Amino acid sequence: MTGIATGIDPELEQRRALAALFLDQMRPAVIAHFLAAGGIATVGWMRTESLLPWVWYAGLVLILTGRMFLARRHRGRVESADASALTHIENGQALFAGLTGIGWGGFVWFAHPAGDLPLDALASALIMSNNGIAISSLAAIARAFPAFAWGSLIPIALKGFVIGDNINLTAAVAMFFAGAAMTAFNRSTHRAIVETIRLRYEKSQLVEQLQAEKAAAEEAYRVKSLFLAGVSHDLRHPLHALQLYLGYLKGLPADQPAGPGLAPAMPGMEGALSGMSGLLARLLDLSRLEAGEYQARLVTVSINDCFRACAASFSAKAEAKQLRLCLPPTRHAIHTDPQVLQSIVDNLVDNAIRHTGTDTDTGSVLVTLRGEGKGLRLDVRDSGSGIAPAHQLHLFEAYRRFDDSARERSNGYGLGLALVRKQCDLLGYRISLRSAIGCGSTFSVHIPATSLR
Repeated sequence: MTGIATGIDPELEQRRALAALFLDQMRPAVIAHFLAAGGIATVGWMRTESLLPWVWYAGLVLILTGRMFLARRHRGRVESADASALTHIENGQALFAGLTGIGWGGFVWFAHPAGDLPLDALASALIMSNNGIAISSLAAIARAFPAFAWGSLIPIALKGFVIGDNINLTAAVAMFFAGAAMTAFNRSTHRAIVETIRLRYEKSQLVEQLQAEKAAAEEAYRVKSLFLAGVSHDLRHPLHALQLYLGYLKGLPADQPAGPGLAPAMPGMEGALSGMSGLLARLLDLSRLEAGEYQARLVTVSINDCFRACAASFSAKAEAKQLRLCLPPTRHAIHTDPQVLQSIVDNLVDNAIRHTGTDTDTGSVLVTLRGEGKGLRLDVRDSGSGIAPAHQLHLFEAYRRFDDSARERSNGYGLGLALVRKQCDLLGYRISLRSAIGCGSTFSVHIPATSLR
């Protein structure tokens, strides 16, 4: 058997588990022996009118008591036992199992030495029953059941041969065949228990390994998020400085030497700085959410105010692409974080505008809010080229961009939708997508009834 974790002997762990299982099953088995032996001793005493059955019972009780004492002693040592100590435990338990079997088999000799067919038959039936039960209770230690079974059956078989009549000879032969069959079945049961423990051990080791790897991955993810948050925060300062310098250059008079030369480059510089600023803002927001640093601040928010702010931010961008941006007014208000909600709507609208082509005069982006059960559903629908099913599975993962010529690939780094999903998780919302090639896309934010006001 091969182990998964290093530094651990899997065979030794298996033997410990087998010994522990054997000892855990000891108490009910011994109690059953006490009761069964008391019953057969009573019958023997009533039939023979002799105290010998009770003397036999006292001897068996002494063996069983020693067996329980030894089991209790071994149980406290098995978890830390080495190979040598485990061999000592296995041999000790097999020895006492054999003594118990000999004690049972000795009933037919000691309790009633003379032949008594009904009593012998009863004792034989009870011993065979004990053996059948012991197959499972003694199977954890391979040597224990054969010691018990043959220790109980051989004395009965020998008495049958000594008496020598046909019935006793037949019973003696049957005892040997029964012992062989039970021993074979016990061997199969032992192998099944060993395999079960092996699989359980490997499963537990695999679970521990996966948990360790999961913890390491989560720690790396947390460190990465903190790093990105720190980098994004630090980059904002030089970016802000660049924006100030750009504003200064734009304000220079035209007769200044730098003025006319910079004028044609101003729109490109402004666009680059705007894109960089938006990217860093999304990166910072995403890293804060991933690091668990952002706590939602819930207040009552008018959806109409959110729509108006979105329209003010993106109307010019939509017009530049000849798209109709429509955000119908609504009277709904919800209990949410206004900053996070605004970011969700803005990112979905920005994504829709960016990925809706300009080859048609009927292009549009429509934002609607409607009831859904007891909650609300916010839909952002575009008339773009749609998203392939294979891409939809990974669309909300950060830094995912797809090689699709029908979709615009500029100014996008796969952060917007990843941020939207994280923000929806933060607020307890669910986001879904319906899209087909050539039919546009609809992103839906499902707002539960608990957020309504």
